[in-house]
Amino acid sequence: MCKVKIWYLILIVICLFQAKCWAEFRHNSTEHHGHDHFTHHLMQYTMNKSLDAFKHCNSVTLRKITFMDESFFVWEKSNTIGDTVDYVLNGQNGEKKVSNIFSKVLQGGACSKHSSCGIRNPIVLDIGANMGIYGLYAGMKGYQTYMFDVQKSCQRDIFAAITMNHLLGHTFVIPFAAGSEATTIEIDQSTHCYGVFRLSKGQQHEIYTKNDGQAKLKPLATQMYSLDSIFHQQLLQNKRFILLTKIDTEGYEYKVVSGMKNILKDGLIKHLIVEISPYLWTNYGFERRKVADLFSEALWDAGYQSVVAFGNFDEDDKVLHSRDELHSYISSGTFRQRDFHFERTISSII
Repeated sequence: MCKVKIWYLILIVICLFQAKCWAEFRHNSTEHHGHDHFTHHLMQYTMNKSLDAFKHCNSVTLRKITFMDESFFVWEKSNTIGDTVDYVLNGQNGEKKVSNIFSKVLQGGACSKHSSCGIRNPIVLDIGANMGIYGLYAGMKGYQTYMFDVQKSCQRDIFAAITMNHLLGHTFVIPFAAGSEATTIEIDQSTHCYGVFRLSKGQQHEIYTKNDGQAKLKPLATQMYSLDSIFHQQLLQNKRFILLTKIDTEGYEYKVVSGMKNILKDGLIKHLIVEISPYLWTNYGFERRKVADLFSEALWDAGYQSVVAFGNFDEDDKVLHSRDELHSYISSGTFRQRDFHFERTISSII
């Protein structure tokens, strides 16, 4: 018998409270249509799925970690997630450099720990949050944080971690995909919270999945939204900005960035960390030249002209000094996967 069934009731209260906090953020907008659609599905999800969050709690353990200068709890399933957490904590591959950017940009925090600064708080987005380590770190720093992930197992663990770390009211898990448009997609389900995926085949709008060797569950319908449709008008109306966005979607970054052109054009994001994965694009039908065109237009032309491609393992970082250099490096570079840090170098409209 599950020892933490009391969390069932607590989680319902959490979901209702977070839906209320979301409504507070979006109520001043004069352009509601796309946002209302998103808000409706978010509230529907929290009501219908909240009790699932601890359905498999017998296989979940609580772990306290120290990540950079913060200590907080994460939830992990035995024998499946420890490697993912340790991968980030140990700074494997390029994670150490991503962690350093988070520490540098978010240093000092937005307000006192464990408390909300209200809707004027700077915002942090973690797209493809997985276990939510980066998003939880931002929440611990007091930033209003939104963590997107389509995996139900990851969503449950993030919900639980938000609760255990007393981050209610300014830290959210968003159970939808970020893409180029609002639509419904189907994703393959898994019992585990994976950090590496490949795209499903045979779908008009593909999404990340991984075959874990177990019997496949019935595909799950989920919503996809562009970040523009969720945030753009809200940021303008409330005179808000996004301090830092991390995109780690294992090859889907082309679609995610396609759906945030307006936010970028108006300079509403200060820092953007994107994992760019050319070795996955051919499987998804993304042409390298078109991806390079998009990043050159949506980022460099919009004023994000401080660009560093972090080296993996012992590779050197590469500073990209011009639009042509950025385009050439993405379209014909020999790297398989690298994290890029884009910083806006011109003023925003707010």
